[in-house]
Amino acid sequence: MSEKQIIGIDIGRGAVKYCTKYKEEEISGRFNAVFGTGREGIKYEIWNDPISLNVNGNLLFFGELAIKESINQTSNIKDEKDSFVSEMLLIAALSRTAKTKNVKIILGVPNRLYNLKSREVIINKYKGKNYKFKDDVTGEVKEVYIADIDIFREADAALVYQQRGIVNTKPVGLVSIGFRTTEFSFYEADFRFIDKKSTSIGVGARDVLEEAKKLLEKERIYKTIEELDMSTEYEDKKVFGYNFIATKIEQEMDSLWVNLGEMEKIYLCGGTSCNVNFNSTFNRIDDPQLATARGLHFVGIRRFA
Repeated sequence: MSEKQIIGIDIGRGAVKYCTKYKEEEISGRFNAVFGTGREGIKYEIWNDPISLNVNGNLLFFGELAIKESINQTSNIKDEKDSFVSEMLLIAALSRTAKTKNVKIILGVPNRLYNLKSREVIINKYKGKNYKFKDDVTGEVKEVYIADIDIFREADAALVYQQRGIVNTKPVGLVSIGFRTTEFSFYEADFRFIDKKSTSIGVGARDVLEEAKKLLEKERIYKTIEELDMSTEYEDKKVFGYNFIATKIEQEMDSLWVNLGEMEKIYLCGGTSCNVNFNSTFNRIDDPQLATARGLHFVGIRRFA
């Protein structure tokens, strides 16, 4: 039987994160969840890790290259993972991770989509699919067959990565700051997820970027949300936004988890969390931006064993 590689993929609204291992070497990373039409004559060597793929006869740019060079571009605005946009972003993630023809994927989904119906939709969409594409940067032609695929709750994956086999004996919480939403996940002892004490609010990195965009426009500087997301040039314009979402998150947490004193720990993850200062005491998950992808890969090794 041919070798099958296990890959964890987290397709978010702001970024796509991935993690796998090939011959004991970890392959992990991220790119902006944006793709668009490609153009000939681009000097790829001036870009950091450019993603340019020929898919079904169409040249497509992904991530930073798409934001800067695509005339027509689109970003990932939905949680659902079976859309055309998600499929294209999945192919781009496979271009970065797949080292064998046959792969098995654990795909992260938010709390509200972690159910049997969503699992069936994802399996029907991707299992057994064969993707063939050309990397326009390297000239390599790659063919990838999805031998199997399953879903796992994104919050669970991040916590699994943090715990690495340690089972909690007291309640723990996880706050994950995403691009458009922040998820609050509550677990009783023995890693038992409690839906009643978990929720999602419409606060995330996009609020920070929208506020920065407004401030820059007053100075006659016009940037898209995607450009601001990948730039570190205007961090001073993002401070108010970070303070705003910190306040909203702490207010929601105090309201949702009334017995904070009985909780062993409250973990914090998501790339945006690295830039937010809280009054509350959080335990930041190691490498918060890639924690979910690494957790998905960790789960995949056990799921597909």
